[in-house]
Amino acid sequence: MEEVDVIVDNVILVSKSTLCEPVKRSIAISDGYIVDVDKPVKIREKYKCDEHIDGRKYIAVPGFINAHLHSYGTIFRGLGEEMTLHEIDSDTFLNSFMEYIGKVKPRDLIYHACMVTYIEALKSGATFIADIPAWSYASDIMVDALNDIGLRGFIVYNADAWKNRKISEDIVYGVRIPEEEKLEREDLEKVREIISSDRDAMIHMHVAETIERYRIVREKFGLSTVELLDSFNLLNDRAVLTHAIWLSDKDRRIIARRRASIVCTPSAEMKLSDGIVQVPYFISEGINIALGTDGALWNNSNDIILEMKILCLLQKVTFGVRAITSKDAFIAATYSGARAFKLEKVIGDISKGYEANIVLINSENPSLKPILMSPRSNVLSNIVYCAHSGYVDKVIVRGELYVDNGILVKNDEHEILARFQKEVEKIFDKVL
Repeated sequence: MEEVDVIVDNVILVSKSTLCEPVKRSIAISDGYIVDVDKPVKIREKYKCDEHIDGRKYIAVPGFINAHLHSYGTIFRGLGEEMTLHEIDSDTFLNSFMEYIGKVKPRDLIYHACMVTYIEALKSGATFIADIPAWSYASDIMVDALNDIGLRGFIVYNADAWKNRKISEDIVYGVRIPEEEKLEREDLEKVREIISSDRDAMIHMHVAETIERYRIVREKFGLSTVELLDSFNLLNDRAVLTHAIWLSDKDRRIIARRRASIVCTPSAEMKLSDGIVQVPYFISEGINIALGTDGALWNNSNDIILEMKILCLLQKVTFGVRAITSKDAFIAATYSGARAFKLEKVIGDISKGYEANIVLINSENPSLKPILMSPRSNVLSNIVYCAHSGYVDKVIVRGELYVDNGILVKNDEHEILARFQKEVEKIFDKVL
């Protein structure tokens, strides 16, 4: 018998590799990777180990990909109520804090905002986090925080800071294109130069999130944002476009042809009254769709499981009951999220050779019962429409237990929360 590090035994597995259908499986893990996925009896025959996780009450899913959030937004959670994005951006109260933080560069505040946000995301099952800073200096701090909590992620840098970015093997790096109201041709030229010389550089931009931003670009450049990016050769399979709400048919065709990815953040887009992303059209045109929570200033939470439900409900009430399926939402939060960052052969699935990033959802919850495997399964539907972060019992990251019984294992959560509270109060005392 082959010896492995861990066996997750006898779970209900739902993953891209199972075509999102529930199957009874055991998972053998060694050196942070999945060695084998097979029927429980076959895994017991082939492998031995000292650490078994009894999976009989668990539904196992891949670690989720939170493909867009802003950790700095956690500082301002609950302070952007009943405002549009434009109103938040121009709010005097919030701007006084943004300007002060940008000026004094309080590392401890930014670091602990990252840590609290990443803990929240991790406890909802996210094992990859894409974080977008408000201030250029914060990108390095985000890299430190992701390394300290032990997760993979995507961090963007402004073009001027690209050459001096902090390098980590667990980070995918993107160069940031400024928001539409700040955009100049010079910005696009700088980004084009970077991606031409650095084949690993990805591109990130908030695209057409509001009708106001769409009109700014149209009036200034005579093109849509998508057309403008394409004219600078900035649309390809390394481009990650967030929101992409106000798109024309032509815009969608360009994105599909260039194989760029779109990240939807439906909770924030609803709360801000931004508009409704055209997911059924993206699906029909073969555009890769990922899912994110945005930030706590705009969404108020970073629960990626809940985001799947919101995505489905919004699309169904807008485009019809068959506009999107549970499978579409689940794939967007797992495999397609990994694909957006060129990691679909490494994360986003539970299959042999993949990193052992596994979320165990406790099925012993009233809203997940009954569990029906056949002839018509309800497991995936129950995950998408009934589960939330509170149902996540264990999170395994590269073969190690990071969350156990819903409690963070690797870091002192209480200390981090207390320190974050202290840092926020300190800033508020200085600004008010």
